[in-house]
Amino acid sequence: MATQRKRKTVVVPPKEIGTANSKRYDQYSVYNRVDPKELEFPHSVYTYDEMSNNVTIASATTAVDIIALRVPRYITPYDDSETHKQRAKFLDECLGITKDANDMTHSFDDFLREALSMNKYGFSIHEKVFRLRRKKYGSKFDDGKVGIKRLPIRPQYSIEEFVYSDDGRDLLGVKQALNTKNMSTASIAKLINNTLAMIPRDRFMLFNAGVSTGKAEGVSPLRGVYYAWRELLRYKDLENIASSKNLNGLPVLYMPAESMIDDPDDPDSAVFRTLRDGISKISVGQQTSLLLPSDRESDSGAGGKLYDFQLMSASSSNITAISATIKRLTDEILQCLFADILQSDGNADDTKTTMMNMYVENRIKEIFTKINTDLIPDLWERNGWDVTKLPQIEYGTLKEVSMSDFAKAVQQTKAVKFLPPTPKNVNYVLEKLGFPDRVSNTATPDEMNKILGVEEKDDSRAGDGLAKGSGNGTSDKVSETDNATSNLDNK
Repeated sequence: MATQRKRKTVVVPPKEIGTANSKRYDQYSVYNRVDPKELEFPHSVYTYDEMSNNVTIASATTAVDIIALRVPRYITPYDDSETHKQRAKFLDECLGITKDANDMTHSFDDFLREALSMNKYGFSIHEKVFRLRRKKYGSKFDDGKVGIKRLPIRPQYSIEEFVYSDDGRDLLGVKQALNTKNMSTASIAKLINNTLAMIPRDRFMLFNAGVSTGKAEGVSPLRGVYYAWRELLRYKDLENIASSKNLNGLPVLYMPAESMIDDPDDPDSAVFRTLRDGISKISVGQQTSLLLPSDRESDSGAGGKLYDFQLMSASSSNITAISATIKRLTDEILQCLFADILQSDGNADDTKTTMMNMYVENRIKEIFTKINTDLIPDLWERNGWDVTKLPQIEYGTLKEVSMSDFAKAVQQTKAVKFLPPTPKNVNYVLEKLGFPDRVSNTATPDEMNKILGVEEKDDSRAGDGLAKGSGNGTSDKVSETDNATSNLDNK
């Protein structure tokens, strides 16, 4: 009797049920915000542009860009084999991660600056443009591999629409408005009256500063300071008006009550209208003088003037209150953007500096993660390489270490022989200390020992400890006097 083979059970994973494309939020958003259109894409692009003209917000966004370019970056190969080391070198040649030169039409720093525009608009789109590495195509190399020509930004104001699948779960691409001003007639004819270019999802990298309800346009950090920014503009206008009143005084005109007639048909009202318009122009700086009648209270010329003009001085207390409000709003904006370090008058504490650095590192993490999971696999696949064995672009910390702390750490690490005397380590120390010379990266261990004078007696006694039995340092006995307690570096 034939043995019946047991069928293999096929596991069918459950299908997705929910969706991020819900109409409820749009239905009730009018009750949640005063001006929802100003913060909704694509109107938000122009709102954030206007907000960025404010000096407080511009300072915060510029600080992020400046600090981000100082983040240490390097490439880690998949493993230590020569093949993957060469592929990591190839990636560096394409992008210029660890050096200024690369094979693109722009620098990696230029790309970073444009990608960081997500910190302003909430998102940034960069098309992936590849080319064969042939000199006839403008490449610096001629090995025939597929390289990267450029990673150009597609400006946020040119993005007309994010195209999703019918169920709203998947982003299929973006539609970009084309500028046909400099296009030829033939090129325009090919568009068939369509001024939108569809960029498929697999052809661009999408960077988000924040995500909400699955929207590809993300959430701009400026959204959180929008209302504070509007209040700040209003109070600055009030401050300017109040300052003008304090500097110039408040124009006041005295005249008889019976002359205060505003009737175009009454000839006696001409004087009132002339003086009223004149004092209004003086208050806004459009008129420098005012001609008044010389009439007095009696026909004999005695008594006070019937018409008189004065500048009433204003109190400065209102300006003080307005300035305090402006200071509060400015601080709130900077705190929300993690840039309150800019208000520290040079005495920023470690907490503020650390928070700002963490904020910047988070932006760099977003960019590098998308490169590692999108651009590099795409580039590897086009070259026919294994996409499961990829190099990674990584970044270091922004935390600054003082020169004295760094030198002390090097000395103490070397003293316990925990610092491998490799060319890379030695060159890193020399670079940090500002020395001009460097050790050859191909130096052998024997050559390194000779350069570092390993066989020679150190000038420093650090790490020697004390002779065993002396009661201090490396001794295993208790001493009556502990000299180490007087060393402030041990505190």
